[in-house]
Amino acid sequence: MDLGTFVATILDFIAQAARRKTVRSLFAEHNKPTPGLVEFLRQAMDFSKMTTDDEDTWASDPNAFVADEDDEMVSQNVRSAALDMAIVCLALSSSPHCSPSSSLVSLSLSY
Repeated sequence: MDLGTFVATILDFIAQAARRKTVRSLFAEHNKPTPGLVEFLRQAMDFSKMTTDDEDTWASDPNAFVADEDDEMVSQNVRSAALDMAIVCLALSSSPHCSPSSSLVSLSLSY
């Protein structure tokens, strides 16, 4: 298993766990996402950014880049797992038990 697959698996596990009511208290307290969750999401987003090679591929042939990304999406990649994790985090912060947090919203908007 390569590092990307390992990280995607961890992100997927955390996202699935965060969807469970019994575990939500680990991710939100006092109607805000925990600092640990915000930092975890920040690290996941940093890890999923485009590499220099990705940028070069995009610049030289955008269609090839999109085709490669589509192929990788079949097997959960880090970028798609981080996006799913961000969606879960935003859903947590907008649930009736957890109002949106400025730190989480600003983090999601900065990416």
